Amino acid sequence: MKDIFESHPVAVLKQEISKTNIKGYSKMKKAEVIELMLKNKDKFSYIKMAEKKRNKQEKKPEKKIKLKSVKKPDKKIKLKSVKKIKTKEEPDPI
Repeated sequence: MKDIFESHPVAVLKQEISKTNIKGYSKMKKAEVIELMLKNKDKFSYIKMAEKKRNKQEKKPEKKIKLKSVKKPDKKIKLKSVKKIKTKEEPDPI
């Protein structure tokens, strides 16, 4: 029975105790909670062994890499007009 209790996280054990009229368990550590549950094991006989968690590498599927598309600018770039510089060789317009 102790192995079964130890297979669960302390939060789950405390949640199960909260379903009974047992008091004073909220500040206990896991070992103390298990001792308390073993003293009252007739109230917790329905609890089964917890399944072991998989390794993190096995648990997560491979991530797909998404490439972001590059947007072209919506606005066309307007070039400022360049003033023509007068030179001595050009005649003045009349």
